[in-house]
Amino acid sequence: MHWRLTLTSIAPEDWENAKRAVYDKFRFSPKFEIVLNLIKDFQEINPKTKYVSDFQSFVRESKIEDFYRQESDTIFVSTIHK
Repeated sequence: MHWRLTLTSIAPEDWENAKRAVYDKFRFSPKFEIVLNLIKDFQEINPKTKYVSDFQSFVRESKIEDFYRQESDTIFVSTIHK
């Protein structure tokens, strides 16, 4: 992906074009919702200016589990045993 950079920020139209390209290419993937959640979470954290370095760090520091959404009434309980 080529981004037009303005002082390392992502131009809003490039961000929208990139999201559209991801949608077009991966919308039928069974894991597509995870990618959408990643994008939504990043946008919530960075509502105005988005920086390439921030996005790279966000992805690098995230775990795939961070983007699963539980949409049921199931409660998971874990215990730690010593």
